[in-house]
Amino acid sequence: MEENNVLSCPVCKDILLKEEKTFKCKKNHAYDLAKEGYVNLLLAKQKHSKEPGDSKEMIMARKKFLNDGYYQPLSEAINNIVKKLVFEKKSEKVTILDAGCGEGYYLDNLNKSLSETKKIAFYGIDISKEGIRLSAKRNKNISFAVGSIFEMPIQSQSIDCLLSVFAPLAETEFTRVLKKEGKVVVVSPGAYHLYGLKKLLYENPYLNDEEKVVLKNFHLIERIKIKYDFTVTTSEQLSNLILMTPYYWNTDMNRIAEIIKNVKNLSTYAEFILSIYSL
Repeated sequence: MEENNVLSCPVCKDILLKEEKTFKCKKNHAYDLAKEGYVNLLLAKQKHSKEPGDSKEMIMARKKFLNDGYYQPLSEAINNIVKKLVFEKKSEKVTILDAGCGEGYYLDNLNKSLSETKKIAFYGIDISKEGIRLSAKRNKNISFAVGSIFEMPIQSQSIDCLLSVFAPLAETEFTRVLKKEGKVVVVSPGAYHLYGLKKLLYENPYLNDEEKVVLKNFHLIERIKIKYDFTVTTSEQLSNLILMTPYYWNTDMNRIAEIIKNVKNLSTYAEFILSIYSL
């Protein structure tokens, strides 16, 4: 983890500075690094459950599914977009934040794709402690912290480029932490995303509403759509796909068990919308 001048104390909002294996603010609030290298900046009053965020089960399923490469085209598209935005910056130092980074797949790939460019500091925030723990184990060159994206422990006007990949949109916080003319890259599902899976799960499958994802107070620079089909060929891959989606919580468990047992191959579309905004 790099020397940090972007993280904020969740209590007093002062800047946090790293002293060996502890982050401290001027008022001496202290937060120790976990053995994996992340720091927990989520206050008890910011929790709405004992273990907020995605469950360990969902996080592990998503990690396995993403590591199998099914969403690699999306990851590469994110890398290309952010790389272009980085080279547009006149400053030699660039700060990138993934707000809602989960288990760190996209930010890890982005870090590796930009490792030989300008001096870039990478940060990942997620409310799921398990997600951040796995993120920190995945890449030691990124600063990860447990925190709410609706009350981010991030200094105001400190971020050049913010990622939001299938995460809730905290527009007020995005506005606060971004520098002037900072950029936001939002990834949301296209209309036919995982439609093949929906046909298995529901009697009346529905299309995703592409218009509901929008940052009202930002300027839309560009919107890019990626669509391709993929096939899962094992019960484990199918189980991971179902478990990592919100559909898991809205489907009868017996129905899911039946599908995993009996379906040998599932072909479906992956459809993503990448919206690039400027503050």
